[in-house]
Amino acid sequence: MLTYDAVMALGRALRDTDVLSVYIAGARDDLAQHRAWRVDLEHGLADQRRRFVDASAARREAFDTAVRQLEAMLTDWSPPPRGRGWVAFITADGVAHADALPTSVGTHVAWRRGVLAAPYVKALEVGMPVLCARVDARSATLYRVHDDDATAIESWANDRPAGEAPHLGDVPRTGFHAGTRGRTAHDAFERSQREAAVQLAARVAERIAREAGSGWVVFAGTERVAQLVIDRLPPAVAARARFAVPLHEEVNARRLVDLSMRTAAELRDAEYVARLRAIEDAPIGRGKAARGDVDTTRALEHGQVDELFLSPRFVDAHPDASELAVHTAFDQGARVHVVDGACAPALERLGGIAAVLRYPMAGTGVA
Repeated sequence: MLTYDAVMALGRALRDTDVLSVYIAGARDDLAQHRAWRVDLEHGLADQRRRFVDASAARREAFDTAVRQLEAMLTDWSPPPRGRGWVAFITADGVAHADALPTSVGTHVAWRRGVLAAPYVKALEVGMPVLCARVDARSATLYRVHDDDATAIESWANDRPAGEAPHLGDVPRTGFHAGTRGRTAHDAFERSQREAAVQLAARVAERIAREAGSGWVVFAGTERVAQLVIDRLPPAVAARARFAVPLHEEVNARRLVDLSMRTAAELRDAEYVARLRAIEDAPIGRGKAARGDVDTTRALEHGQVDELFLSPRFVDAHPDASELAVHTAFDQGARVHVVDGACAPALERLGGIAAVLRYPMAGTGVA
């Protein structure tokens, strides 16, 4: 799956090219519906062919060429598993991109100038890699969770072995304390272990800071040690990190994937809800926010959008306007979010489309 920057670059590169964009939903549980994807695809292609019946001969031939390339790709092809998806962007000159998606965005077929980008952006919200750090006082392992798999990036071990505090003799007497300038050997040992945990946390934090980018960071294991790591992360990374659950035993990759994706979704929803509430509360005429179709479109036309939010309901109801908004945002280097789940009600209150702006725009209804 492409990164956001790669999708944005592809959208810009093909903005003036006719592209056949095809999204196919994953398999259905009902075996009788196993070939439903083919029926949905045929209906979508037929609809697009009818739309361009009066187009030039060259454009109709380009569409047919793209369809033939699609059919060649689908020979002996099986749909992705339930809950997943597949996408292809095809021009008359060849396949620009084709890949599996980590989530189903439904079945869509479009023959238009530029790629159909909104469904891909929605899938990216789920498909963004997540860092998962399993940490305790003795060791830590950092994983990258992506495409339903957890890959270890690096592991660390505490340089100082854990165990009982040392004694001066082989067999300590009851109540024995080895005093060292007023400190017992046990106190000195525990201080040594705390220092080792801090050093371990610093090493883990340094690697996470290099790897995280704008992604989410999930911690499991010992909460105290996880907090030591979080406290040493850059503020922007720490804001996207959360301790998930205590783990005191080895876990398999499947559990790490489930834990990471669930916690990342909670982090994402909480962050987006907070941003949308800030947009909703922004004062009209003085804040850096736009809400609703008219004001957000005006902000896009003036090149002032930093982040664009779209709801799936708005995208479904206004597909052409949504794609224009997405591609205009791409041209400005803005970040686009097609948000669902817990974020959707907050965005629907704003009209299904809203934006965080780079600067206020005076003389309009933009907040």
